[in-house]
Amino acid sequence: MHSGANGKPQTDLEASKPEENDLFNHLDNDELNGPKLPSSIYSSCIISALGFSAKDLGSCDSLYIILPQWITVIANYIVSLTIIYYLREIRDATPFCDADLYLQYIGVIIFCVYNVGEMIETMFMFIWVTQQFKTTNDHEQMVLAGGEDAKIVSGMTMCYKTFVCCFLLVPKLLLGLALSYYGSGFVFTSDDNESLLLNCVALTFITQVDDLAYIACVPDSIKAQIDKCPAVQLTHDQKKLAFMRPYIIFVSISLIAYLSHNYTCLDHDESIHH
Repeated sequence: MHSGANGKPQTDLEASKPEENDLFNHLDNDELNGPKLPSSIYSSCIISALGFSAKDLGSCDSLYIILPQWITVIANYIVSLTIIYYLREIRDATPFCDADLYLQYIGVIIFCVYNVGEMIETMFMFIWVTQQFKTTNDHEQMVLAGGEDAKIVSGMTMCYKTFVCCFLLVPKLLLGLALSYYGSGFVFTSDDNESLLLNCVALTFITQVDDLAYIACVPDSIKAQIDKCPAVQLTHDQKKLAFMRPYIIFVSISLIAYLSHNYTCLDHDESIHH
């Protein structure tokens, strides 16, 4: 006989019985309990405006903090679009795919894993923006309450939620898709195996431009505020969907690689024969 946690005696069979463990409810401090706002220049744009009340928003002090965040994002848009344009030009001007086929797909997979992860991060940001804040009629300064397990008790207007989705999240998602597609074509059209490996390294660096901009351009005060933002509390069923992430990544990369290879290599081969 043994004593249980409630002081009642237990038989040896009951004492040896393993405790039930609900995986979805006991995984703490990770994305299964809800996405957190990632450390990025896009998050800094969202948070910078929430640092001011409706009265102070639009003042010189607020613009002094908010405008640099948006200038950084716009500059990142311009850089990304320029890179995508030249990747497309190089891909269309190169009529061969001479590197080893298996190495081509390995290079594309390595390159696309990061990009698809960024796109999934964008969907998590959408969940965070839409579910973390109650919808209010007037702009409110973000307020955290609850100590270590802080929760956001302030709200966000529907206008601001729509603005964030249209000018931050949707462009971020579309740029990720375009960079994955045209970057894959750039990898496929490498002259040889050595060039393919060098191209993969170059593309991996290019995809991290926004991360470098966050490190260099975002003030430490905004970074600290982003880190303090709590994760969204998901339901039991929503937590289960997080297990679909590997499948989403696999399907997305396979589709991007297939479409890019068909257009870049097979179509070029057909045009050469004709």
